[in-house]
Amino acid sequence: MTTLIKNGLLYVGTSDAPQKLDVLLQNDRIVRIGLLQKIKADEIIDAAGFVICPGFIDVHTHSDHYFSIFSNPLQADFLKEGITTVIGGNCGESLAPFSFARKNVPTDWGHTQMSSANIQWHDIRELFRVLKSKKFGVNFGTLIGYTTIRNFVTGGALRDLTDSERELTKDILRDALKEGVFGLSTGFEHAHEEYIPYKEIFDLIKIVGEKNGVYATHIRDFGKRLESAVYDVLRAARETGTKTEISHFIPIKNYAEQYKKTKVIIEQESAAANIHFDIPLLYERIVPVHYFLPHWVHDENIEEMFIHIHTPHLRRRIINHFSELDLKNVTIAIAPRYLSSLVGKSLRDMSKNFGMSLGNTLLYLMQISHMTMMCSVNDVDKKTLGDFINSPVSIISSGGSSFLKTEFNSKTWEPIFASMHAIAKKENITIERLLPKFTSIPATKYGIHGRGYIKEGYYADLAIFKDSMISDVFVNGVHVIRAGVLGDVRGGRMLFKTH
Repeated sequence: MTTLIKNGLLYVGTSDAPQKLDVLLQNDRIVRIGLLQKIKADEIIDAAGFVICPGFIDVHTHSDHYFSIFSNPLQADFLKEGITTVIGGNCGESLAPFSFARKNVPTDWGHTQMSSANIQWHDIRELFRVLKSKKFGVNFGTLIGYTTIRNFVTGGALRDLTDSERELTKDILRDALKEGVFGLSTGFEHAHEEYIPYKEIFDLIKIVGEKNGVYATHIRDFGKRLESAVYDVLRAARETGTKTEISHFIPIKNYAEQYKKTKVIIEQESAAANIHFDIPLLYERIVPVHYFLPHWVHDENIEEMFIHIHTPHLRRRIINHFSELDLKNVTIAIAPRYLSSLVGKSLRDMSKNFGMSLGNTLLYLMQISHMTMMCSVNDVDKKTLGDFINSPVSIISSGGSSFLKTEFNSKTWEPIFASMHAIAKKENITIERLLPKFTSIPATKYGIHGRGYIKEGYYADLAIFKDSMISDVFVNGVHVIRAGVLGDVRGGRMLFKTH
């Protein structure tokens, strides 16, 4: 099967200016680029007036945490954004290792749809066997999460590891890297990792570096202790030589000066260490609903948190804690289908409708959703965001998921390319500078070979846009979106890191 895309404005994935060129696809590959007017093909697309770019690579996604990679293998929400490759296993949590006895499902995503996954695995090798038998709409690769490893080893207990348990975590990581995970993730901001000492994972980061993998981490504090939290990451990156990514590093209003200072430190450090931060094209942050609970509640898993908020004397302490927070700018971003009417509504409006305080309303939402909601917080410093997006060490990511409408309902975001155009115009950043942050830079950093660029011999992952709206998408040469219409075809593949 050959497809000729002609007359389009071609962005190849680098910072070079676009050119009006034709692209010839054969089966799953790009075979020729140039002025190909005399070439014949089985399918011809006239892309005059359209933009052609590499399919976007989103290295920070959560469809695995919601198990929608199984229930919704087409992953349509990503395809409609021009995203052709996604990486899971972020924030310290991955689909394996899994213990049927311990049921160590992701703790921050306690609502995962386990029934839809029909779990048939324990370790990464067995997980990959299952995933390879599936057909996805997007290419899917994964990190392995340290929370998941640790919960598997300890049964979910928050305590120091024994010497034998430390060795077991190393063995699990080595086996996972051998099988093809792209690296290790930690989620120090989240409930089950925030008290883990950094020295506990130092040897693991070193193992990842030895295999040329990526260490992706939510830092321990995005507020008052920001600089200290970032310093821990930078020191590990420098001392181990491991490729490192700081997840969701987005400037917060109350700490804007600290963020600006820390960004400069990261940029300076990048000369000696391969370090980036990922950042969404949003003017708000997305956090789990239990993010707002006080730290002393984050000592157990989701079920224990749920018990805490139902215990009268602890509930009063939690309400007192909420009174110290600015909850007026909190909005429901993702909710299970039975609460879909709440998506997009602010906590402030709901508290008025319910006749309750902001704190009591938040607790009520935790209860009725069983901690399954995700919230958007409008506390991003808009004056500083452009500088972070424009940073030489930033990678653009969505932090998103793709759901079936029967499972979860999510707030509708602006399409990625439309957002890219709007931000480029507002912040005076060229598209040529932005595009590699979502294509070639993550492909190179993560070792996603044959993707992220439009080059001869590379996989035919392409996105075609007009007026900032999606027109056509190819995944491994499969025409999955045609003239704006998504078909029920899946061109995605399971991706493995090669060393």
